[in-house]
Amino acid sequence: MTFSISFMDTPPEYPYDDPFAKAARGAIVLGGFREEFLASLGEWTEEGYRQQWKRSIRSLLDGERKAVLITTFSSPTSASHLEWWALYREGEKVLVQNQLVFFKDIQGVFDVNRAVDALREHQSHGEEGTRISEWVVSINELRDFAEQTGDRNTGDRDVAGSL
Repeated sequence: MTFSISFMDTPPEYPYDDPFAKAARGAIVLGGFREEFLASLGEWTEEGYRQQWKRSIRSLLDGERKAVLITTFSSPTSASHLEWWALYREGEKVLVQNQLVFFKDIQGVFDVNRAVDALREHQSHGEEGTRISEWVVSINELRDFAEQTGDRNTGDRDVAGSL
């Protein structure tokens, strides 16, 4: 499989020597590229993240042009930013970019259940003209991943409601 996102089978970590800052280690695989991430478990459980990923992937499979896979979330009242992998569908291919999103840069009130509304349109170059790192996977790879992980239509439940 050339696309996957999951948590590793490792015990929770406590970054910054803070007993309340529990986090889970995960990884995303995009073709031959693999990137690990540390997901905060302060507000979401691992299952909360998985539900958000499933809903986002399902939205692309159902024809949406953009989606996000949130890998680090804390509410705007307790953090300055979140981290996600932005997915931009162009026909049968999906362009994937890792993005650090600062809540102060989001127009309006941020709603985690509508996080994709805060996703800007696809850009291949930054403001300085440098190329933005991105990976390409096929929509079929996302479909295969969804099928292998047992994804079923998750309905209209809010992510927060599944925690």
